[in-house]
Amino acid sequence: MGKFLAVLLSGLASIIFILCLFFSVLQFTINDGNFITREYEKLSLGAEMGLSDADLAAACLHLVDYMEGREAHIALFVVLDGQQTLLFDQEQEISHMADVRLLYQNFRNGRNWGLLLSVLFYGCAVLLQKRSAVAILATGYQGGTLLIAIALAALGGWAALDFSDFWTFFHETLFWNDDWMFDMATSRMINMLPEAFFADVILRVILIGGLLCTSLFLLAVFAKKRFSAPAFWQPEKTPNG
Repeated sequence: MGKFLAVLLSGLASIIFILCLFFSVLQFTINDGNFITREYEKLSLGAEMGLSDADLAAACLHLVDYMEGREAHIALFVVLDGQQTLLFDQEQEISHMADVRLLYQNFRNGRNWGLLLSVLFYGCAVLLQKRSAVAILATGYQGGTLLIAIALAALGGWAALDFSDFWTFFHETLFWNDDWMFDMATSRMINMLPEAFFADVILRVILIGGLLCTSLFLLAVFAKKRFSAPAFWQPEKTPNG
């Protein structure tokens, strides 16, 4: 029973840790100015909107700064058709980004608390099985990784088949109003942040996060083999047996 509980705690800790890891990769990605700049050069949205791609990249990073709390508002003036123009000039854009900022910062705080919780669960697993702690942690991480991989495969398959449907479901689940439903004919925000941009962000997060998780998974395989212990469902031996 002790081994089973230890592996269960290690598995839960690993699931929480992996989710925190993926959010951290997302945070790194959207704060990566080089990545954002390359995206706008690839998408070539500037010509359609009367702005330079560099201005659009700077505007995107300004929104990220707002989400992170480094900027107090999203107001940003750009040169549009030769004139200084407020880029985000709709109340709906301001309202939606306020919702995004709140959601993002809640997830960021959740990531920080999640890391502490995963350390606590890992620690409890170690205390339960001190002699076979490494093997127990490795077993739990392998199980947690496989569960996350199955979930990501399902979501990834859905996004690959119909990203628009996946993206709509994502917004309907996380937002409590319709401010995310912009009019492409009038909103600059929706035009500078098309689905293709978010698809590339998600792909990069999955690739980097997946590489990190796979590396840790292989390390867990090695550790489990090196510090092998009886399977957690086997009864523990007593001094007489």
